[in-house]
Amino acid sequence: MKKEFNKKIKISRAVLIVLLTLSTRLLLLYFTSLTHQGDLSVLIHVDEARYIKEAGTILNESTLPWDVPLYPMFLAVFFKIFGMSYFLASILNIILFSLAVCILYLTIAYFFNEVRALITAATMIFFPTLLIDILYPAAEALYLLLISFAFYTFLSYLKNEKRIYGALTAVILGLLTLTKETFIFFPVIVAAIIFAKYLPSLKQSFKKMLFFALIYILILLPLLIYNYRAYGKFALSQKMVRIIESLPADLDAINKEKPLLLKKESPIPCIKNFFWERKRFFLGTGTFGLMRALGYDPTKLELVTDNPKDYFRVLKEYGSGWRIFQYSALFFIICVFFSSFLAMLVLFVKRKLGEAICFMLIISYFLAVYSCRYNSRYFIVLVPFLALLSSYSYSLLYYYMRDKIKKIAFGDNFKRFSQ
Repeated sequence: MKKEFNKKIKISRAVLIVLLTLSTRLLLLYFTSLTHQGDLSVLIHVDEARYIKEAGTILNESTLPWDVPLYPMFLAVFFKIFGMSYFLASILNIILFSLAVCILYLTIAYFFNEVRALITAATMIFFPTLLIDILYPAAEALYLLLISFAFYTFLSYLKNEKRIYGALTAVILGLLTLTKETFIFFPVIVAAIIFAKYLPSLKQSFKKMLFFALIYILILLPLLIYNYRAYGKFALSQKMVRIIESLPADLDAINKEKPLLLKKESPIPCIKNFFWERKRFFLGTGTFGLMRALGYDPTKLELVTDNPKDYFRVLKEYGSGWRIFQYSALFFIICVFFSSFLAMLVLFVKRKLGEAICFMLIISYFLAVYSCRYNSRYFIVLVPFLALLSSYSYSLLYYYMRDKIKKIAFGDNFKRFSQ
């Protein structure tokens, strides 16, 4: 009876989470449409225009696009059924994102606890960049949904050790790679976790890992063969072909810069410059996108992004509402960073080394992938992982405060009450 009651509570909360996610984004989409009198081209930038064009190409010419094809194909099928429209494309992304948050909530509630699940879902819903970026018809919403599915199947595999969950994880990671090329080496981390789980039996570890790797490669193989026959390179897309061709020149440029880096007397300036140059990667709040969506011209503000004093001085000219949003958004993101760092320390102190190392590997992977090319939207891929990590710190704080309040309220009867 108690399990059925808890299940009903989780389902009702999942429905509320979907409704909250949908309503916030649909409301923002409504105000954007209202501001621009139904013209939603303000949500279409270079990437979005390319995805829509590629979807049209797939429909009319049946050729593969410049990018990895899954999102353009997904968009093409949607346009075929409902018609081509910026408004409908934004609606699709909002629905995909709402499902992603719901699945992530249910997964964490099942494998961890309800408190962590709610905190993770809240972080995803209110993460500043995800307020406006999800409205753009681009691949972020789809790969967040796939990440949520992969998270469930992989944790199910680790818990139940059923081959079907391992196979599904490999398939979903293959689909993730077909949505965004940067996931191409991410399964190496998953394979390493599978390998470590079945140690000290080397034979079993290799067998499980190879099974996973084989399915992942089979998902990508048709596209790799197609691009090899078309362009002479084993690549996932025309874009990746171009990157492979320009790689020697990029490496030469990096080698030329090395002597300059060696002249640094201390690594501190290098680290400072690394983070400062990528400030919009780490601290992107979607402010400029929101301004454009709501009818403001952020050009003057964009010109002073390199100087914090000038930035906040110019921000005053846009009104107190934008200042409140900017400070609140930065505070929100910094809290996520700080609580994630604190969670890592607690995991190490409690000797939960497996969890800590997994998070370190995942975060390090995406930081390495985006070390050269970066913008605030690239950081979105890290949000689910940091949200889960951050929820660990806040759940500990919640339980500590709850126990303190109960102890004050019930005094000597606290132990008996808690039992």
